[in-house]
Amino acid sequence: MVIDGTRIITRQFPIKFIRDIARYLEALVWVLLAISTFYLLFLIKGGQWRFVDPLAQILGIISYELFFQNIARFIGRLFVNIVIKPIYFIGHVFVVIIRKIIQFVIALCLLIINPIFKFLKKYLLKNFKSKK
Repeated sequence: MVIDGTRIITRQFPIKFIRDIARYLEALVWVLLAISTFYLLFLIKGGQWRFVDPLAQILGIISYELFFQNIARFIGRLFVNIVIKPIYFIGHVFVVIIRKIIQFVIALCLLIINPIFKFLKKYLLKNFKSKK
């Protein structure tokens, strides 16, 4: 379920960089799951390994594929659409507003500075021409 959730979230993530590195994120999740599973089994069984353990994991994967995959995928898509995309949208709107404010301030400064610059240019040119 964790791997499937990782696939769903990375495929529907609004940032392209996350979608580009999705396979590396999935491999990282596989490694972390394997380490945590073996550590948990080590703690519970005191380091003993039985033939039943891999069979139980395989049975868990098969039962997930048969019974819980559609529900998990629905919950993953719901999470992306309710949590991640609104946060991304709010961040995007914030960046656009800040960008527009900066453009407005620059345009206002240019509007104020441009007549002064033209006046100084005209005044300085008259002074330099009259000295010759």
